[in-house]
Amino acid sequence: MSAVTPGIPAIPKVYLSTCIWRELDAPVTLSIVRFLQLPDIQVTWSIAQGDSLISRSRSEQATRFFMNPGLGDVLIFIDSDMYFKPEDARQMCMDVLRGYPIVGGFYVTKNQDSPRPALRLKPDTSIDIGRPGQDPIEIIYPSTGFVAIHRRVFVEMAKSLPLCRTGDKSEMYPFFYAFPFDHSKTNGETGIGWEYLSEDWGFAQMARDCGFKSYVQPSVTLGHLGLRAYWASDVNNDPLNTTYTVVTEGTPDRTDLVRDLADFWSQSQSDVVNIIQNGKALEQLVAEWTTAAPTTRVEVEEFYTTSQNTVLAQAVDNLTPTYWTHLRFAMEGVGHIVDFGAGIGSYAIYMAQKQHTSGMQITCVDLPGTHTELLRQRIKTHDLSSKIHTAETLDDVTESANYIVALHTLEYLHPDALIEFARGAFDLLVDGGSLVISVETTADMAVMRLCSHDLITSTLEQAGFKEGPIHWVKPISTETEV
Repeated sequence: MSAVTPGIPAIPKVYLSTCIWRELDAPVTLSIVRFLQLPDIQVTWSIAQGDSLISRSRSEQATRFFMNPGLGDVLIFIDSDMYFKPEDARQMCMDVLRGYPIVGGFYVTKNQDSPRPALRLKPDTSIDIGRPGQDPIEIIYPSTGFVAIHRRVFVEMAKSLPLCRTGDKSEMYPFFYAFPFDHSKTNGETGIGWEYLSEDWGFAQMARDCGFKSYVQPSVTLGHLGLRAYWASDVNNDPLNTTYTVVTEGTPDRTDLVRDLADFWSQSQSDVVNIIQNGKALEQLVAEWTTAAPTTRVEVEEFYTTSQNTVLAQAVDNLTPTYWTHLRFAMEGVGHIVDFGAGIGSYAIYMAQKQHTSGMQITCVDLPGTHTELLRQRIKTHDLSSKIHTAETLDDVTESANYIVALHTLEYLHPDALIEFARGAFDLLVDGGSLVISVETTADMAVMRLCSHDLITSTLEQAGFKEGPIHWVKPISTETEV
């Protein structure tokens, strides 16, 4: 039997509120279900759905909690787009019961280009995110997408708030609402002056005025789900942070691409960073395409073979979190993997380093050019010649494949080449083998895309593939030999 902390119930009661507009993301639902199943905490889960005014929705949930002491001493808000570990939610609830009145988790905004912390730290505060065993750290404002709050905060706040009518019958205390606030006389934040606080930061400020400080639990690691999962590791104070990428666990520049480019170009890594940050790789590639105006299959393939901008454009793409988010669908490849349109080889190198089974082999297929020169050099640099091989076409691959990956590739093929790929990939795969694709839809290179998503889908179906639209399967043959 585990020890019981004095003043904390053996099985604490927690009220979990999820405010949603339309639906819960599947990873969030799974996280919440696992939280509900924890044996050492009793959770009551309430879903507030359909109210577009989040301040009212949160206030109604907090009022319900406040008016029903039987729900326990901790209210935890977990939004519909927060991916978390159940033990992290429990940790924050226990922190609140241990005396920290408001404890939030560290997560970042869903800004595709530059995610930023969704909380406000005190001046000169640094946080070591994800290291276990840390105590909460005082901050100025948490965000309520993932925050635990003790009952006594609402008890004290309700003394100075009106009980408001909402609709025909409901009543609530406006614990959460947005308002302008003058920082010049409080919080130690000189120079900010007036600020319009959002409903969650407004709550934290009113709580602070009632004597309750806010904290962040730095041990907690959260994913904020948008176009991808945004993690704390997306925010990095290192000057190279815009060249860093997120690969599943949040490891920066997992395939050492900056270093490899420095060796390939005979430049320093800082020079490579400057080229990546200050260059206009995609714009230059599109301009080169527009000037060349290729239309036939021969012209299209000649363009990619001779282009001087493909390496830098692919490097920029491979150093973005979006690239790796798309590749998560292809991280389960086993056996013989064919990386079609391998480019500079980031996926192949990552997989070869990640897997430790001696039987896994990867064949990178791409047209010859500067990008494949870099690919071959990277294979040698990373000492992966025994695991990664190269070929110019699928016809050059002699061993059947268990898995074929085509990331940001098929949409740039000439339609005739797409048909050839679909047939070749189907023939190359073993029965039951998988084809995983990702079709790019951003506007940057739209002029260069020759195959629509619908055309790709219909071509793969005509070749015999089933399922889709991301994960395609070569059906297992039902024919038997007589």
